Amino acid sequence: MNRFWALLILIVTIILSDQLIKGSVQSTFYVGESKDIFPLFFKLSYLRNTGAMLGYFSHSSPLVKNIVFLYTPLLACVLVFILLIRSLKGPIYMSLAYSLILAGAQSNLLDRVTLGYVVDYLTFHFNGHYFPTFNIADLSISIAIIIFIIDMLWIILIAPKEAVK
Repeated sequence: MNRFWALLILIVTIILSDQLIKGSVQSTFYVGESKDIFPLFFKLSYLRNTGAMLGYFSHSSPLVKNIVFLYTPLLACVLVFILLIRSLKGPIYMSLAYSLILAGAQSNLLDRVTLGYVVDYLTFHFNGHYFPTFNIADLSISIAIIIFIIDMLWIILIAPKEAVK
């Protein structure tokens, strides 16, 4: 199977799993409810995020929200898809990163278009300190960012030293 089809399967799998979990959480929990899964550090929750990742822009005007949450993500998905196509001949990890961004962006955009908010459900905590609740779509975007950071660090710190050898 060529790389494009494998990545397309990954994208669809991430979107479907995120949407299925969101649907299950919405039908099982009431808004704001959390259930301990691993009491020391993890809860499954149901939150409606009307802002961006980690709640940014949640109190903005409807015009700003439409621009930030609908039109910009649509344009970004088109651009990331173009980058994904262009990356297919390069290192696999770059294609993977673009695929993760595309999957996460599309899943959260689907929520915004159909619900008007994004469903978040993963809550991690430790010793009374809580990390903001997020979802698989956010996680896939975050993993892509980590891949890009590692790639940049490699280019800046390691690749020049190897070129000198």
